[in-house]
Amino acid sequence: MISNRSRYRVVLLSFMVAGLMLTASPRRARAETLVDLKTLYYIEDGNRIEVIAPMAAFQTETGDGLTIRLEGIYNSISGATPTGAPLVGGTKSASVAPVVIVKKPKPVIPDDGGDDDGGEDQEENDKGNRVRRPATINALSSHSPVSAQAFNSLSGATPPVPPVPPTPTPTPGKKGTTVPAATTPASTGGKLPVANFEDTREAATLDLSYRTGRHTPGIALSYSQESDYLSRGVALKDAIDFNKKNTTLLVGVAGTFDDVRPANGLPDDTKTTYDLMVGVTQVLDPLTLLTINGTIGRTEGFLSDPYKVVEMNGALAQEKRPDSRDKQILFGSLVRYVEALDGSLESSYRFYNDSFGVQAHTLTLAWYQKLGPQWMVRPLLRYYTQSEADFYAVRFTGSPHYYSSDYRNSQMSSLGGGLKVIWTPNSRISLDVAYERYEQWGLDNVTPDELYPSANIIMVGLRLWF
Repeated sequence: MISNRSRYRVVLLSFMVAGLMLTASPRRARAETLVDLKTLYYIEDGNRIEVIAPMAAFQTETGDGLTIRLEGIYNSISGATPTGAPLVGGTKSASVAPVVIVKKPKPVIPDDGGDDDGGEDQEENDKGNRVRRPATINALSSHSPVSAQAFNSLSGATPPVPPVPPTPTPTPGKKGTTVPAATTPASTGGKLPVANFEDTREAATLDLSYRTGRHTPGIALSYSQESDYLSRGVALKDAIDFNKKNTTLLVGVAGTFDDVRPANGLPDDTKTTYDLMVGVTQVLDPLTLLTINGTIGRTEGFLSDPYKVVEMNGALAQEKRPDSRDKQILFGSLVRYVEALDGSLESSYRFYNDSFGVQAHTLTLAWYQKLGPQWMVRPLLRYYTQSEADFYAVRFTGSPHYYSSDYRNSQMSSLGGGLKVIWTPNSRISLDVAYERYEQWGLDNVTPDELYPSANIIMVGLRLWF
């Protein structure tokens, strides 16, 4: 495991920098330059997986309409993750020798806000089911100066509340004999085969946009690296205002180019993803804002998880997923300010569908309540559910073309909620602390309950204007 000293060094440094900035003399109260510092801490029950992810962002606007934004994040991730092998000693276990895996994919922390389409990132699990969304895709959205979406996409590990949807696994081959999960009920009492791991990740994104007339074109470049994975990305977008700026049309394209370098001896490989998004934001009245986005995408290359195995005809075998996947996402949100309560309700729904047979639904409700001129609280509730990938099973027999026992490809749901407190003591400082808790559970009555983790997420943030 990573030592506590190493684990928290970056966090302490972040707050030291913040303290120095607070003592500096301000140039002006609300100018065109701001700095954001955030730290996310994610811990699963039983200390199964632990993630700490400090982030720093700098944004400045020039007088001629150019906005420059630079974000960077560092992750330290450690713990143990299920290998895909059946429970040992439980009613579902098989007489198979334990498997030794050098390293396995990180967790997927539920998201705190959005992504290109405003929802979670369940479909972007490159190393199996690990959520990694190179920040370039974020350039497709007109997010606010340091949005949770940008933070979580850069953190690449696990975000908070909807359980990370599974990287939907591929459909069985033409006459594949993928055997559905056994019909025995989900069992407990067996020992869950897990692989211990630890890793670090560094990522950065440069986002440039330029306001000219009704248009705000932009470009974003991203880079992410860890011991066995390298990702580079580019995104282009344009936000076009209509109807006296009451209507904004957003169009964008993005591409990510990844190198997969398994640490367990499997050959290196590549993965490429392309996304196209079209969205519209409409002011319905002075108190109501509506957003609708649609995204289509295609991923090609190595989509299997090099650290996952399955029980095949009584023995362990490396899992196998298809080498391409198409996805479609529809997202809608409605924000309504309630004058009588001096607060606003934010509701959103996200539908996800892909060629692997997975459909997912995410519903999020949040209430922003002002408590005087300096304080605001935000309770949040999020529900997520998904269907099973076509090729998922607890164990397999015969000669199926594709197969995976990764529980994140199973039929499952999650429920999460939390509270965020924001303090703005003056016009140039904003502090926030958030806590979230989420629970996951399987719906097929076959996948062992032990596989589905629950977790706590804590996020602390500081924003400074200059």
